[in-house]
Amino acid sequence: MMRLLRLEHSIKNILVALPAFFLGVLFEQETFLSATIAFISFTLVSSAVYAVNDIFDREEDAKHPLKRLRPIASGAFGVKAAVILAAVLSAAGIAMSLFAHSPLWAFVAIAAYLAVNVAYSAGLKDVPLIDIFILASGFVFRIFYGGFFCGIQITSWMFLAVFSGALYFAAGKRRCELAKYGPEAGSRSVLRHYTKPFLAAHYYMFCALTILFYCLWTITRTDQKAVGKLAFTIPFLIFILARYNLLVETGRNEGDPVNVLLHDKWLVMGAIGFVAVNFVVLYFGAYLPRVTY
Repeated sequence: MMRLLRLEHSIKNILVALPAFFLGVLFEQETFLSATIAFISFTLVSSAVYAVNDIFDREEDAKHPLKRLRPIASGAFGVKAAVILAAVLSAAGIAMSLFAHSPLWAFVAIAAYLAVNVAYSAGLKDVPLIDIFILASGFVFRIFYGGFFCGIQITSWMFLAVFSGALYFAAGKRRCELAKYGPEAGSRSVLRHYTKPFLAAHYYMFCALTILFYCLWTITRTDQKAVGKLAFTIPFLIFILARYNLLVETGRNEGDPVNVLLHDKWLVMGAIGFVAVNFVVLYFGAYLPRVTY
C-alpha cells in the first residue's frame, strides 16, 4: 500500500508551507499549526491522486520496464481496493480541510487539484503541452492551498517563479522519458507528439524564466529584514537548476524531481543551502548588516 500511495512524494507537499516560510511567520504557533494541517490534508488527497493515476495507467504501466512493478500494474493490489482507498483518502483530506475551518478558497484549491488530476489520468495526459502544464499545476495548487489555508497572500512574482520552475521540471521529465524510451514508449503515448529540440527549447526557456522571476521576487521585497539580503539565495537556486539540467543531459535518471532530489547528494546539499540562507535572512535578517541594491 505504501508504494501505491508514493509517500516519498509527500516531500512536494512541503510547498504548502512555502508562503508562510517566505513571509517569515511559519514558526508562529497558529501559522505552524495551520501549515501542518494543510500538509496532512494535501498529502491525503495527493496520495489518492497517485492511486487514481495507477488505476488508469495499469495496462500501459505493465509494458514499462520499471512501472510494471507498481502494485496495481503487477496485480499485487486490486483495482476495486484501490478505488475504495482513493475515495476514502480524498474524502478524508477534504473533510480535514473543512473541519479545520479553512477559508473557502483553500477548499476550492484542493478540490480543483483533485479534479484536474483525475482529468489528467482519465485522458488529458495524452494531450501534448496540456500534460506538462497539468504536471506543473500541481506545484502551483500546493502553493495557493497553503497560502489560502494560512491566510497569506501569494504575490505575482512568487506565483510566476514557482510555475516557471514547475514547467522546467515537467519539461525535463518528459525530455528524459523521450531520450530513454523513445517516442513509441508504451506507457507514455504523449511522447510521440514531442521532439527533442522542442522540449530542449522550452526546457531552457522555463529555466531562464524561473531565475528571472525569482530574482524579481527577491528584489521587490519591501520588508526591511529581507531587502537586498535575499539576493544571496539566488546562486543556490541557479546551482539547483543547473545540477538538475546536468542530470537530465547525461541521462542519469528519468527526470522525476523527487527521485532526483532524493538520490543526488549535490542537489540535496544545494536545497539545504537554499533553505538555510533563506531561513537566516527571513528570520534573523534584522540582526544582519544592511544590504542595498
